[in-house]
Amino acid sequence: MRSWEKTTPEERDRRIVEAWRDRPERNRSDDDVLAFYGWILEHEPTLIPPGPGSFERVRELVTPHLAKSPGRPNP
Repeated sequence: MRSWEKTTPEERDRRIVEAWRDRPERNRSDDDVLAFYGWILEHEPTLIPPGPGSFERVRELVTPHLAKSPGRPNP
């Protein structure tokens, strides 16, 4: 895995979104973001943005790509 010095913030963001979109649609709801964050911590820790607010940053990145839930509007 590449180090932080060799990976731009834009590349990390792109890879986070790509990993999210690779999940089955049924696992891409707002309720799944925390589990996804845990998966990244375990499998791709270099993708986690440094410093406080990393979970919020991941949530911000994947929110536009949440699967639509019947009867519930996306955030």
